[in-house]
Amino acid sequence: MMSMKEIARMCGTSVATVSRVLNNPDYKCADPKLKERIWTIAGKYDYVPNEAARDLKMSKSRAEKVHHINIMLTRIGGDETDPFYNELLGNVTTELHQHLCVMSNLWYMPYFAPDKKYGKKEIHDNLEKMLDQSQEKMDGLIIMGKCKREVLEILQNKFKGIVMIVRNHADYGVDEVLLDGNQVASTALEYLISMGHKKIGYIGDCTFDECFTGYMHTMKMHQLDINIDYIVEAPRSEDGGYAAMDQILGMSDRPTAIFCLVDAIAIGALKRLNKRKNKLYTPSIIACDGIEEGKYTSPMLTTVESPKEDMARLAVLLLLNRLEKGHKSSARVVVDGKLVIRESCKRVSEAEDSIEYYI
Repeated sequence: MMSMKEIARMCGTSVATVSRVLNNPDYKCADPKLKERIWTIAGKYDYVPNEAARDLKMSKSRAEKVHHINIMLTRIGGDETDPFYNELLGNVTTELHQHLCVMSNLWYMPYFAPDKKYGKKEIHDNLEKMLDQSQEKMDGLIIMGKCKREVLEILQNKFKGIVMIVRNHADYGVDEVLLDGNQVASTALEYLISMGHKKIGYIGDCTFDECFTGYMHTMKMHQLDINIDYIVEAPRSEDGGYAAMDQILGMSDRPTAIFCLVDAIAIGALKRLNKRKNKLYTPSIIACDGIEEGKYTSPMLTTVESPKEDMARLAVLLLLNRLEKGHKSSARVVVDGKLVIRESCKRVSEAEDSIEYYI
């Protein structure tokens, strides 16, 4: 088993930094790539917290009580970053350590996401590689993001327990911790509507996300016109938000408010607004996630915050309960987002008051 000192040596950083990353999910590492590298190595080489390590050494009977848990992310690849999933990963790993679990493997598998188009051979090869790395450490699997049904069916036959943390209902017969996308969108839209907005745009995934469904439903419920030009398909990234806002700025008739699928999109949109020549256009921007960076934009980002700590805690508790034969049927826990009001939204009547956008 690997120690913090060895992880620090392999990552080229200090033991103190490794300790902060592994023991504090809210620790803001100056280099996000370093933070990911620490978690990857910790998973690959069976890092366990001191208490669990002592249990493993003391006796065979106590060692058998220590669960080996694997984590798989399908939303992003190993060379990509996603602030929401990075923060959620920190919460999950901290929760595992608190329950004295061994985090055996950390996999980035975008090949298995339903909305990603990869060939059968590529999917099969990555699945084989993943199962080879698991070997006998196949107690539990936490999947962050959606997974292709055919892949999940194979994984269900390999792992003793699986729990998915998802933003959209999957209904694949495994335990789920689900963020209610319809509730999130409704909360965001109701806030904008309460401030007098009727021309509300949307930036994000228009196919696979319940937040988009919630956006459409809330607009119709309030009998507001849905302008197809205000709906911009975009990746869940700052670049996606930047390009989408560039498209909106090119319109002659623009929305007074925009609901962004994730905070990263909204931050990209704010960056584009800062570079615009027309300072008179200051749309209200709202998103959902509640990532740390949203606190430091200007104006500070209004968002519907996902309860990441609760999602992580519930996922680990569900998985451990199944591994310890506490429940047999698939369980689903639905959590709601919470509106966090900051500065990026204003009333329509205040539209003439200029807001300076900068990051």
